[in-house]
Amino acid sequence: MKNSKIFATLLLCALILSGCSDFLDTESNTQKKADKVFSSVEDTEYKLNGTYGLLTGSIYSSYLTTIFCNNSDVELVDEGKDTKIDVDNFRGYMNYVNMSGAKSYSAITTLWNNAYAIIEDCNEIIFGINNSPIKDDIKMQQYLGEALTIRAMIYMEITRLWGDVPLMLEPASPTLSNVYKGKTDRDYILDVMLENLEQAQELLANSTNDSRHVTKYYAEALYAQIALQRCGYAIREPQRNQPFAEEGYADYVDAKDDADSRKTISDPVYPTLRCSNATRTAIYKKAIVKLNDVIQNGGYELVANFDDYWTAVNLRNDNIKEDIFEIPMGFNVSSELGSTIGVKLNWSSSEVHNSYGVGNSAYPKLSLSLYDSYDPDDARRDVTCSMTTVENLAVAEVNPADNTVDTEKERVYEKPIGDHPFNIYPGKWDARKLYELSSGWAEQNSSVSAKWNYGIRVVRMRLPQVLLYYAEIYNDLKTLGQLPEGLSLTSIDAINRVHQRATGKNIAVINDADYYAVFNAIVDENKWEFAGEGFRKFDLIRWNLLIYKTLEMKETYANNFKSEKYAKDISYDYSYYWMYGEAKDPAKRCLKITKMYIYNSDNTDDAMVKDAVSGFGTKIDNYNKGKSVDNLDKHLPMISMGLCGKSITTKNYPANVEPTEGGVLNRYLIPLTNEIVNNSNHILTNSYDF
Repeated sequence: MKNSKIFATLLLCALILSGCSDFLDTESNTQKKADKVFSSVEDTEYKLNGTYGLLTGSIYSSYLTTIFCNNSDVELVDEGKDTKIDVDNFRGYMNYVNMSGAKSYSAITTLWNNAYAIIEDCNEIIFGINNSPIKDDIKMQQYLGEALTIRAMIYMEITRLWGDVPLMLEPASPTLSNVYKGKTDRDYILDVMLENLEQAQELLANSTNDSRHVTKYYAEALYAQIALQRCGYAIREPQRNQPFAEEGYADYVDAKDDADSRKTISDPVYPTLRCSNATRTAIYKKAIVKLNDVIQNGGYELVANFDDYWTAVNLRNDNIKEDIFEIPMGFNVSSELGSTIGVKLNWSSSEVHNSYGVGNSAYPKLSLSLYDSYDPDDARRDVTCSMTTVENLAVAEVNPADNTVDTEKERVYEKPIGDHPFNIYPGKWDARKLYELSSGWAEQNSSVSAKWNYGIRVVRMRLPQVLLYYAEIYNDLKTLGQLPEGLSLTSIDAINRVHQRATGKNIAVINDADYYAVFNAIVDENKWEFAGEGFRKFDLIRWNLLIYKTLEMKETYANNFKSEKYAKDISYDYSYYWMYGEAKDPAKRCLKITKMYIYNSDNTDDAMVKDAVSGFGTKIDNYNKGKSVDNLDKHLPMISMGLCGKSITTKNYPANVEPTEGGVLNRYLIPLTNEIVNNSNHILTNSYDF
């Protein structure tokens, strides 16, 4: 990193810190010498709060929630009917195509710089406290634990995205002698982070249970999350990077030899590997004990109603009882949740804007195959999948529901998204909830002229994740005969706690000795619970199911389309209604939330189906006549085609996987940009044929 980059990073830190509303009572300490800062508990706290401020930057405010978490079988980058998805922009890159163009994609450089700025901040705190004359103070020890945990979290994120990366464990020296480093093997990095988290867990033993700060229980949950990544599948460099260059992969398991045929994708040059069963067992036995502690002693509970949970998240409520760690965000400063991702507010009217504020872009999308996979009684379906947009009717425009006209006022209404099976909006973030339940939000939003940030906190760990991590590790250890004593739940017990909240029922699997049945139940529950939150892709990667599940999603859509299932079973019963200007009381003049009725029946004579204006599969006749169908023939094959090829079937898997970019199997990683390489004095280079 060049001197100019150091100064730019420090400036960025100061700017972000000054804007983080959750920590506005802090002051910038970048001008203070380290020996002065870390000789004071108060100054050390200010410094740590600055690190939390860095987390509110684009890395969590946008990139890991709206862009780099796509594409999978659930979250799609923006497969609009009228949008090319193989172009030289984020739509192309996240579909794994045009990756040569990604080497100049500025967002990748910004993400890298932001991540290492946070790591540098943590290194300064860790070094400063360890060399402080008051290092044994209980608060200083807690701050050390928080910095160790935040650093581990960031290393987990960047090894997910790039694989092997430089490992920085100490602050940059004034001479920059320790700055220019090559890549370190990702497993070594994660092993170091696991050791750090064991230390942090002890240091944080007396921390308060505040989800906006790192706590002992988050350190334990993060340990398990990193353990699963460390022990899962990952694409590898042909030669291990230091310090493991001489050891090779002699004891590793190649995915091509996996007993589960869905997991066998592995490139002959850049193989997809995981660690040995012995290493996996040793790490998992530690991880499940920590998860058990979180479940039994953390005091966390599932919010009884799934919709209530997400309403609380949207309203930035404090102390949501199932949240273990949230990235604190600043209202009108950070977090694109609700604006770049969420229910689509698709109005352009100035009159509507003056009442409700600006619309939004909302470009990450969900798939129809996800929607249709839910049990109809699953409360998560209609919260997760928004099948409507919010539109405005101009003055004198006919309301299509009842043919009425208002000659004085513009109106707002819900409109079904129509035949857009890859453009379902993630409904967990819903600005309408902000208007309906908090008039202050509406007042502030109506005063701005462009998209802005709602400050909705980014939840990085909640109890359902812990329960499903527990179930997964329990399932593996039980199969290996290595379960430690004292565990409180079986794998099925843990899955059922998540499933029951949403459906009121248990999962169909009752025998936890059936490894594959339990594993498949975990994979499904993961999809239904976390869709839209940006975790699914990375879990599929460590299972080596990313390609298979993406193809399965495409195959499911194609088969259901051709059989007319969507045309028959999913239709709209919706009503257009006024949401503007109907009440003199401003408190009542707000956007209302309605539920869309989904018709599941083969009775196509039903009046509601006949009257449905729009439904999925409306171009079925075009398909039967042999004409081109955009959704089936054009858009579906292009989804993730750089990774999977243009196949829309799992038939002959894995031989049918022919990536359209680079020819490297399972290349889900992103490249280093030219700027990153140049700033490393060319010590860093791309791999994986980028």
